[in-house]
Amino acid sequence: MAFFDWHNYLLLAEKLLAEIPDKPSLITDLDRAAIRCGISRAYYAAFWSAQNYLKNADPHYPISGDTHDNVIRDIKCCGKKGAVGVGNTLSNLKIKRRMADYEAKHDLKRADLISVIATAKIVITGVNQF
Repeated sequence: MAFFDWHNYLLLAEKLLAEIPDKPSLITDLDRAAIRCGISRAYYAAFWSAQNYLKNADPHYPISGDTHDNVIRDIKCCGKKGAVGVGNTLSNLKIKRRMADYEAKHDLKRADLISVIATAKIVITGVNQF
């Protein structure tokens, strides 16, 4: 059995984006759910890229309940060129993901998903350049 390729989460986010109307008046509740799902999936594509980098650098890299914060911290501290910026960008993505997953009061827009997808690509590219 092949391992799951976490990059597919980013592809799913892009697929969801493509199905959401450009015109705000045409956005349905299902589209709003797709926006939230896409934001979450794009974040996780970036997160797994960072975590896999750390796990490849140290096969005993610890996974715990604070994994997301630890990955962000450890990416910032890994000593690679651009790592602090990548970690800060991942931290900002995490804030958007938490809004999408847990905060119903926020009316997230198609533009938010576009921004998160672009930002996730920046994180993934940055990690791949380490």
